[in-house]
Amino acid sequence: MVSAISLVKAVSDRESALYHALREMDGTKSLYHVFGEHDFILIQEADDMERLMALLRLVEELDDVSATRTILVRSAGCLEKSPIKEHSIEVLPRACRAS
Repeated sequence: MVSAISLVKAVSDRESALYHALREMDGTKSLYHVFGEHDFILIQEADDMERLMALLRLVEELDDVSATRTILVRSAGCLEKSPIKEHSIEVLPRACRAS
């Protein structure tokens, strides 16, 4: 099982619609409405890294999302059992994405 924590910023005045879309997504384990630079903290979980990356791409592609910042999470207990493998994703601000 792999997890990710994403800070998600909604398009102006679209927080409610985005909340409902994120809540209903596969892999959503927790969703918190927060105040500040971002509007939500989204915690997602998947069976493997490939599926998790697909879920993260789906979040990025939602029309009501203006920006995300994501970190991948691994249980600290795993450090004793195996080395950490690095995975990276490149997240472009909506203005930089191809149409």
